[in-house]
Amino acid sequence: MDESLGEQFMRSQGAPLTVDGRQVQMMFEPAVGESGSISVSMVGRADLTQGLHIKVSGARLDFSGRLLDDVILWTDTAPAEVSIPIVRTKGAVRLRMWNVWRGPAEVTHAWIGNAGLIVTRLDSENYLLECSAGPGRPSFDDLEVRVAVGPTAHGRTSPA
Repeated sequence: MDESLGEQFMRSQGAPLTVDGRQVQMMFEPAVGESGSISVSMVGRADLTQGLHIKVSGARLDFSGRLLDDVILWTDTAPAEVSIPIVRTKGAVRLRMWNVWRGPAEVTHAWIGNAGLIVTRLDSENYLLECSAGPGRPSFDDLEVRVAVGPTAHGRTSPA
């Protein structure tokens, strides 16, 4: 039996992997300036509730007027497009994102089984994340996320 992506990530201490000629990551860490915002839109397969976990250090996410260190946007509850200002607090700003999914009893899962993401940079602020949820074989069409990160972050976030 082949090793899962989760097992390979553990062995490589989280370093990117190559799967079918494409680079697969545990998480996405875009460069962030002193301030800015992030815009997100996502489309997931219907049989699995998925989401994007967004975590920041050195700043806070201004999510609907609440300043948070992290937030999970779920495919079944998030608006079509979400824009979140990043408010710098101290030091360098570090932004990290990874895919998650809900299992039985509404338990949130990440980084296990065949979870991973392929990141394509579309331009200076816009990215496409093709995500594989953990259950089953790796399939990078489980969740498609369009992310814009930058001073304005009003890019091409709507799915094609």
